[in-house]
Amino acid sequence: MRTSTAICRLGLAFGALLAPAPQTLASEPIFPFEVREVSIPMADGERLFGNLYLSGEGQHPAIVTITQSAAKSWYRSHLPRASFARSGDYAVLFVNTRGRGASRNLKRRGGRNPFGQDGYDVIEWVASQPWNNGKVGMWGGSNEGKNQYATAQAQPPHLVCIMPAMTTTNTKEKGDLSRSYEQLYRGGVLRHELIDRLPSESPEVQQVLAHPLYDPSFWERREPDAPTVADIEVPVMAIGGWFDNDVNRASLRTFESLLSAASNELRPQHRLLIGPWTHTGMYIDGLHGQLSYDNTAELYQQREKQFFDHWLRSIDNGEPETPAITYYEMGANRWQTTQDWPPGGMREVSFFLHPDRSLSAAPTAADAAPLAFTSDPDNPVPTVGGQNKTRVAEKGSWDQREKVEGHPDVLTFSTAPLERDLAIAGDLTLRIHLSSDAEDTDIAFRLTDVHPDGRSMLLRDGILRLSLRNSFERYEFLTPGEIYKATVETIPVAHTFKSGHRVRLVLSGSNYPRWEVSGNTRDKNAAPKVATNTLHLTPEHPTHLILPVVE
Repeated sequence: MRTSTAICRLGLAFGALLAPAPQTLASEPIFPFEVREVSIPMADGERLFGNLYLSGEGQHPAIVTITQSAAKSWYRSHLPRASFARSGDYAVLFVNTRGRGASRNLKRRGGRNPFGQDGYDVIEWVASQPWNNGKVGMWGGSNEGKNQYATAQAQPPHLVCIMPAMTTTNTKEKGDLSRSYEQLYRGGVLRHELIDRLPSESPEVQQVLAHPLYDPSFWERREPDAPTVADIEVPVMAIGGWFDNDVNRASLRTFESLLSAASNELRPQHRLLIGPWTHTGMYIDGLHGQLSYDNTAELYQQREKQFFDHWLRSIDNGEPETPAITYYEMGANRWQTTQDWPPGGMREVSFFLHPDRSLSAAPTAADAAPLAFTSDPDNPVPTVGGQNKTRVAEKGSWDQREKVEGHPDVLTFSTAPLERDLAIAGDLTLRIHLSSDAEDTDIAFRLTDVHPDGRSMLLRDGILRLSLRNSFERYEFLTPGEIYKATVETIPVAHTFKSGHRVRLVLSGSNYPRWEVSGNTRDKNAAPKVATNTLHLTPEHPTHLILPVVE
């Protein structure tokens, strides 16, 4: 994808393309497939195009991916790793969405849920073919996952199950932010790495830059086609990764909403699997960033095949008995299961920041001295790893010592070496008391696991624009010298700090290019200035990290 789904929706327009005659291609060397180019009629008179992969004679259940990528290249890069494809038990179909690949010149479909309407037509066309046994599932990640949710909402009669990976819907509770604002302005700060590669003069970028506040009339209007979990009546196995850019509270909210919306019969059939992966990295064993997680791809492929085999081939393989949620516990490097999120036994524990740069559960002294740090817009603290989508910054867990902790505008706070393992699973929250000599500034934090050899490996990061500390809908600028209370949040994680390791909090005023740099001014057109920010640590004005500790 060139940019986020939210931005992509801002300006797509499609023309029309006449369907070429179907033909049979030469078989690919990796699999014994017969490969055909197909043209699929839509109810509005257009046709979508794609590649069909058939293994052997007779009827097979089918697995469909509706993708923005070129079908041939997507097959070569992803299908060889798919366990269901290697088995030869399925017909596999890759179809290009309107505006992409062979379908690039098609006219946009009107009406409610246009992507789901196209998906409906694709699924029912598959079910009418002589090579299909009447059962169809869907598979794919990122935007392909959104296409699955949209198709399931349209309820094609022959759709049996879906497996959306590394994606979310726009499902939200009353008062929640829209999905696109949350993705593009986390903590009220523009997510620079998402739009960095786009032309700054493009209408899409200009519209996003012109709306830094949460204006529901703008942001929710930008998501008219965003799928939700409403009306989904097939089993869903959602796939996420702890270092995927789209696994945040919205991902877990999507799964929770699926369970809430499902009937008593359907609810036990939904599944969520979260691994230690970066975006669409579930087939990769080994390094994700600078840490290695072995044998995770094997479990993913086993669960992938188990899910499809049960629902599409009626195989009694234990799928109905698997727990609702399977997640990877980083640090301990093991899989865990739970019926609910966060897992049972979780409790929130505060770790206070002390003037001597220690981090502990002990409250600070009444006379604890404040600590000051600067935020220089001309010398921002660099991004080194994290939940990044583009290649502007590295992805996954990276050592923060040299480029981040060695930066002059950074404060670090660490526990003593742990005497026993400390497991966390859930949301992380930083609650601060801070004053500044500027009228606006950012507070950014990183949570790291400090290994006995000194490596400070990134787990999570978060950021907040202080003028938006109470609401993302209006600015409340700072009075220099006044102490303000604010909460900085980040996305969930499951990790164990092993005995002998340390928990570290890294504080700064920037994290660039992941997020844009604050000019530390009220007037965004004014010249940037260096801000001096003061962190307050007394029991009256405490600053503390809240960890979701699992007993």
